[in-house]
Amino acid sequence: QYAEVLLALGQLDDAARQVERLARVDPDGLRTAELRARLLAARGDAPGAEKVLRDAARAAEARESAGGADEAVQIVSALTALGRHDAAVEVAQALAARRPEYRHVLGEAQLAAGRVDDVAATLDAALRDESPGAAADARRLVSLAERSLVRAGS
Repeated sequence: QYAEVLLALGQLDDAARQVERLARVDPDGLRTAELRARLLAARGDAPGAEKVLRDAARAAEARESAGGADEAVQIVSALTALGRHDAAVEVAQALAARRPEYRHVLGEAQLAAGRVDDVAATLDAALRDESPGAAADARRLVSLAERSLVRAGS
């Protein structure tokens, strides 16, 4: 948490030292990857930040049976927050391909990227799916679409 405060204050060298301390304790942790990515982005290296998060997504995929899907959701969120929308959509697409019940994450990433037609296609796929959890996912996508329409009308 101290590294986050230092990042927010723009004290990047001090933040880097804190992130490296965290990396010694938890080198493969999602929190470590997120902080490294934020530090790189703060230093103007958005491609480097994206690479760190993509690497973390691949590692999360390998651990998916032990919670990696939730990690992938966090990575999509982090990529979106960094403005790396194409990368966020790619990670979300891979997650949705493996775990269709996470299509709503793909829809959110597509919406953040301004890909409204893709959101409609994702919703259509969810509506056609008859597997367990597909109906709940379709409802989440409809809710997402409704919220975006309300925002667009405001």
